[in-house]
Amino acid sequence: MSATVAGSPSLVVAVWLRRVDQIHEIERLLVEEIHEAAVTGRLIVLRTIKRMGRILDEHGHAVDAVPMDHWKDPLAVTR
Repeated sequence: MSATVAGSPSLVVAVWLRRVDQIHEIERLLVEEIHEAAVTGRLIVLRTIKRMGRILDEHGHAVDAVPMDHWKDPLAVTR
């Protein structure tokens, strides 16, 4: 996902990767393709909650959806 934003930097890119070390290849490709681009920072998030609650098949295609309770603590112990 990429989005233009007001301010500097003017472009934010979000990617979902299988391995953390893949970020270097993504950054290299972006700078090669967009010569004016420069990586000014990065943020790595190791755990995300799928906002859309999609169930994916082995090819990464959405095949179903599960309603998500955004207010429920996923780490809470149920008794």
